[in-house]
Amino acid sequence: MMDVKKERRQHPRVPAHLTVETAGPEGTELTLVTGNLSLGGFHCRVSRYIPKSTHLTVKLELPFPERSEWLTAEGEVVRVKPQEPVEGRNDYRLALQFTRLYGRDRQLLGRYLEQHYKQR
Repeated sequence: MMDVKKERRQHPRVPAHLTVETAGPEGTELTLVTGNLSLGGFHCRVSRYIPKSTHLTVKLELPFPERSEWLTAEGEVVRVKPQEPVEGRNDYRLALQFTRLYGRDRQLLGRYLEQHYKQR
């Protein structure tokens, strides 16, 4: 019998390499680049360790054919690999789940994702 892994995500993901600006836990500015994106959050690579359960305010740049738009959201780090800081390491993988994404920002993200769903 084959073991079929059930998809647990509520929102489908699309591959997306987008610029994200945020402040790290100690207040220093960080720029991240996403690997994939959904209405529920995103996966990215980051040069510094950010602990699981950290709350961040993020700004994402969404490129549209007519012009780029910025949206602001709040989120929580739900996964980080490796799970502990490693001395000398500057490449961590992080998953952020949106906890606040409202109004115009949610509409912008929905419009961006819909364009990419159609391209799949």
